[in-house]
Amino acid sequence: KNVTDGVLELMCAAKEGNMNNVAQAAQAASLAINGLLTALKPSMAGSAASEEALAMVKDALANLGGPPQSQGRPRTYQECKDELTDISKSLATGISTLLTISKTKPEDVGAVSKKIAAIIPGLVEMTKLAAAASSEAASKKLLLDSTRDIANATAEIFARAKDAGGDPKNAAVQQKMSGAVNAGTAAIARFVNALKAGAVGDREVEGYDFSFL
Repeated sequence: KNVTDGVLELMCAAKEGNMNNVAQAAQAASLAINGLLTALKPSMAGSAASEEALAMVKDALANLGGPPQSQGRPRTYQECKDELTDISKSLATGISTLLTISKTKPEDVGAVSKKIAAIIPGLVEMTKLAAAASSEAASKKLLLDSTRDIANATAEIFARAKDAGGDPKNAAVQQKMSGAVNAGTAAIARFVNALKAGAVGDREVEGYDFSFL
């Protein structure tokens, strides 16, 4: 509104031809525009960070179909399960925090999204090791599918958080954000159940046979 008023005053002053009024109106319009840009900077930065978070998840998801990038030492399924359980807890805590942030500190949505996104590559890599350590074909598929569901749900959360950060007082936008978080939480729960089911075929990885990918 201040910008619109300032521009209108400038146009009126220019039409009247009074140079003093034109100078004053131009200064007022400039101040209003600068104020608007300053107010928009946090939102613009948050939006860019949210896009980066989405890209991070997309890249991690693209790696789900290939061998782990860093295989390291052989692990038992239980070791993988323990690490993945911790990762799941971190994700659940992260998306819950993001829901709160989208309402209370919307300017931080992008930064928080990036922190959560940084967890996904580790989830993908460790899931592939866990799948290799399970002798059950059905368990392998369930683990990979559950991980894909988490990644997709997290990407949706980031998209909704980006919208909520730009309009935190919009009830409809916040409702969509809450729905996305609920879906993400449910995906994590299914993944944890898949981890428990996979323990039936627990074995140590030898030679890293990832032919199932």
